[in-house]
Amino acid sequence: MVNWDTINSGGLEYALRAFKHGIRKQEYEELFRHPFYKKKFKYKGELRYIIVGKAFGRYILAIATPRKDKIRIFSGREASEEHKTFYRSKYQK
Repeated sequence: MVNWDTINSGGLEYALRAFKHGIRKQEYEELFRHPFYKKKFKYKGELRYIIVGKAFGRYILAIATPRKDKIRIFSGREASEEHKTFYRSKYQK
């Protein structure tokens, strides 16, 4: 089980493709401090998460998996309009 409260910049690892869509390391770090949406799923038998949140004014979606005491980020991109709308309706007043 992932303890999201203890994840910090030292608790993240990155696959090379995590930076393919222009998401910076600092944005991932901020995203994992305050994600607003997390959903578990299995991929080839491995537990993974979709994480969505806001970092430095950008809405970001990341795909990650727990690995020992760290979180490995496989991929990230700007969140879809659907995710942005959901965030705005739930978390912005």
